[in-house]
Amino acid sequence: MRQSRRRRERDARSRVSLPLVAIVGRPNVGKSRLFNRLAGEAKAIVNDFAGVTRDRNYARCRLDGRMFLAVDTGGFEPLSEDHLLAQMREQAQLAVEEAQVILFVVDVRVGRTPDDEHIAAILRQSGKRVMVVANKVDVPAVRAAAAEFYSLGFEELFPVSAEHGLGFDELFEAMAEDFPPDDDDELEEEQEELDEAQAQGFGEEDELLEGEEEAGEEVIDPHASGVPVRVAVVGKPNGGKSTLINRLLGSARLLTDNSPGTTRDSIDSELQTPDGRRYVLVDTAGIRRKRSISAQLEKYAAIRAIQSIEEADVVLLVIDVSEGVSDQDLRIAALAQDRGRAMAILLNKWDTVEEKHSGSSPALISSVRERFTFCEGVPVITISARSGQRVHKVLELVDKLYVSASFRVGTGELNRAFEQWMAAHPPPLFGNRPVKLYYVHQHRVRPPTFVMQLNLPQGVNENYRRYLRNRLRESFGFEGSPIRLWLRRPPGRSRRSKS
Repeated sequence: MRQSRRRRERDARSRVSLPLVAIVGRPNVGKSRLFNRLAGEAKAIVNDFAGVTRDRNYARCRLDGRMFLAVDTGGFEPLSEDHLLAQMREQAQLAVEEAQVILFVVDVRVGRTPDDEHIAAILRQSGKRVMVVANKVDVPAVRAAAAEFYSLGFEELFPVSAEHGLGFDELFEAMAEDFPPDDDDELEEEQEELDEAQAQGFGEEDELLEGEEEAGEEVIDPHASGVPVRVAVVGKPNGGKSTLINRLLGSARLLTDNSPGTTRDSIDSELQTPDGRRYVLVDTAGIRRKRSISAQLEKYAAIRAIQSIEEADVVLLVIDVSEGVSDQDLRIAALAQDRGRAMAILLNKWDTVEEKHSGSSPALISSVRERFTFCEGVPVITISARSGQRVHKVLELVDKLYVSASFRVGTGELNRAFEQWMAAHPPPLFGNRPVKLYYVHQHRVRPPTFVMQLNLPQGVNENYRRYLRNRLRESFGFEGSPIRLWLRRPPGRSRRSKS
């Protein structure tokens, strides 16, 4: 029962929105370098000129086994009347409104400025946890100068050098203490328990895991527990998200308009069907396109939309078929895939496609699928939220995706299937040595995650992983859900890889 309880707790946590850390401050104080340190990669453009980061940039980060979202913002200059700086200021304010933790970056070399003081006043009014990061402490002699920033009125001050990576241990430890653990650490815990059980002679590996599977069997009926299925409706502004939800609800619950940016925040709407099925439909904010926000921001997803994906069981990506697939649509789909969410693509406004009677509609749908080749097994359907065309199929599809993502394959059946697949199409030799499978089991659902124990996990390339994922879909479904494969050595060996 201990194993099944941990699995239920882990699945419950996977629905909880990750904490958001917003990085704010004047231009050219080193926010983007700090962001890159948190993200572990050069995701933000770094330049010595002020104002390089004009839009919010975000990354899913992991520190000491703890997960959170970080958002990099444009420079925050509260007194400037410059049009571009005003846009950057509003973007920073949007990030602050959504954040649980704020990293207020200041420049030790320049010292405290009037803009720093005005930013501090705004942050104090937010009531959020604010950690002052005194950047550019590149040598110990400069460290003492950071103390002057205590006068800004915040208790937590951390002298660092984002460029050289100095002073980050203390900052990271303080940041991560209240963040949720990463699932990868729990996989390590499961392996440790398995190794310990084998060492003490409690049974063979397959017996232990099969017993866990029986105790932790998933309920396939998405409505049996009485907990509503959370559905995030995402996409570009003016794609018809609110109109679709209104059609599903049967009422004008949400404000709709032809101008982009009508939905300013994510809105939850509860729906119960006559047969008792319950859903929470989340209408996510598109990219704001008011006068104070640059049209350039259309290429970035809103933070609340990202958090809605984190919380969702199923994601519906609504695309205006008359405009086609945009880079923003691809980014949103990639976010859903990265978070392991079951997803469907809805081509909306199908009634406006004049060519649909000419026989070109299959070609159009095929062209859309080609843009989303990284989304394996994701269904594409055509609808018209305005006229109601095929909207009745949407909730049926949501249930189907939830059930598919929740399916658990028996350990014996799974091992027999993998043995057949690998015998029919063996993986390539690795250093003139054959790759051998010892054991495979399904670690979790939503998303379906499988652990393979092999002699040479590093010898299984991405093409072969794709082959195995395709066989899993053909045999067991998993429509609309990403499939994750963990490749590891047998117990007692530490090297592993995943996809």
